[in-house]
Amino acid sequence: MSEVPTLIYLEVDDEITSVIRRIRAADPGPVVVVAPGRSRATSSAVALRLLARSAADDGREVAVVGDALTRSLAAEAGLASHASVEEAQGAAPSEAPDALTQTAAIHVVRGPDLPAPVSTEPHAPVSRAADTTVVAVTHDRPDPRHGPRHGSRPAHRRPPPPGQRRGPPRRRRLSTAVGLGIIGAVLVTWGVIAALVLPAATIAITPRTEIVGPVSDLVTFSEPERLQGSVTETVTATATGTYDINTTATGTVTFFNWNFFAVRVPAGSLVAAEEQTFATDAEVVVPAGRFDPFGGGITAGEVDANVTASQPGPTGNVAAEAINTIVDRDLAGQLRGFPTITEALVLNAEPTTGGETSTGPEFKQEDVDAALAALHEALEAALAEALSTTDGTVFADVGEGPPAPEIIGLDGLVGKRDVPTAELSSEWGYDRVYAATSDVQQLATERFAANSSVVPDGWQLDEAQTAVTIGVARREGNGLVVPVEVRGIRLPVIDRAEVLERTIGRSAADAEAALSDLGSATVELWPAWVGTVPDSDWRIDVQVAEP
Repeated sequence: MSEVPTLIYLEVDDEITSVIRRIRAADPGPVVVVAPGRSRATSSAVALRLLARSAADDGREVAVVGDALTRSLAAEAGLASHASVEEAQGAAPSEAPDALTQTAAIHVVRGPDLPAPVSTEPHAPVSRAADTTVVAVTHDRPDPRHGPRHGSRPAHRRPPPPGQRRGPPRRRRLSTAVGLGIIGAVLVTWGVIAALVLPAATIAITPRTEIVGPVSDLVTFSEPERLQGSVTETVTATATGTYDINTTATGTVTFFNWNFFAVRVPAGSLVAAEEQTFATDAEVVVPAGRFDPFGGGITAGEVDANVTASQPGPTGNVAAEAINTIVDRDLAGQLRGFPTITEALVLNAEPTTGGETSTGPEFKQEDVDAALAALHEALEAALAEALSTTDGTVFADVGEGPPAPEIIGLDGLVGKRDVPTAELSSEWGYDRVYAATSDVQQLATERFAANSSVVPDGWQLDEAQTAVTIGVARREGNGLVVPVEVRGIRLPVIDRAEVLERTIGRSAADAEAALSDLGSATVELWPAWVGTVPDSDWRIDVQVAEP
């Protein structure tokens, strides 16, 4: 280590922080700080104590050259002081003026049993060890010209008897604790003063943003969720068509034979009730009449025959005994036998019935089409309900039903009569692969953020501003493929170390210009006399606003 001290000359407005930096940058060895009268860095006891502590931390000897007040403050801070540069280079301490002899700024009250120290060498330079003593336990410095203070004990104690160890004063331990407490208070005070006095800067940056996209992509799930099952629905079809119904009346008649031989009545033989005729349904033979010798007359032979009205409709419905005429005269003559017979040859004991004209139901194609549409709608609703257990999902081919489902009850329904309603039913099976919508959005966003063309180096994606549009999913084998379109906003990555590197030592305007590529920057310096961003990063507050 060099024995020739390094000289550092101060300016009037130099701050203590810049002095410390210059000392640390100097060559190894002792350093002499030359103050020009009332320098800002050396006119504060707190600043000089900071200088002394920094020198102690660096293991460097530091002395101060200045006027009487400066030397007095340096002595209080534990620094060697000299009146001139030559004296400092010769390592001969100067004597501070008597009128400016002061007590330490930090005091520890001595106990009554402690002696008042007396300096044997006036104004001896204070070493680093002496500095520790002054700060930890500092007493009022006596004036060596006047001897011990009044009431103080002698500076020397009687040595203990041989072999007997003298114990420390009772209050020394207490004094040391008080001294340490004072050191802590001084450090806190210095921190407060530094926060209030040292230059500071606030840098606020609102990052610039850029819209990116839309970018088309495919999100693939090799093992998606799967949902299988079936739904069955039944609907009632109603016939709205009609057809005409025309029925003929039927009944039974009795033929009477007054002749003495049997008479055959062929099928289709006509009998009449006034204008309404009826035909026999089958051939019948009317037995011969019998002569009654006692009554002097003939008893007619009889036989019943079923008849049907010749014309459909209600006119064939006639009352009892309304049918009394045989249309075929030859047949009528055979049954009468004798011209003198005037009795009836045919009569209906009961009215004829069943003759009517009406309409009946009949299924048309329109009826079947409407029923099929209703069935398809019911199946779709049932399918949607079955799939609703997985809300918030993306299905493959969700809108497609099974191909050509079987419709039960459909065959022969068109044109069917006399059936007013019919039931149609069908079953749809489903086998769907799906994925959660949130998973699709997350994977799409991750792929979007990992795309170097979307988010290049030095940029980041604002995921809260990313929008994913999901297309129609499709099934490929057992997998699920979901087309997506992604849009987003990117902004530059703002690193505090880079911000400091760009701005330290610059004016506010230059610092704002240096940050312009990152966004809108505002630099505020404090106090008002500060012209550049300070180089103490702990005095720089970097704030990044929401874009």
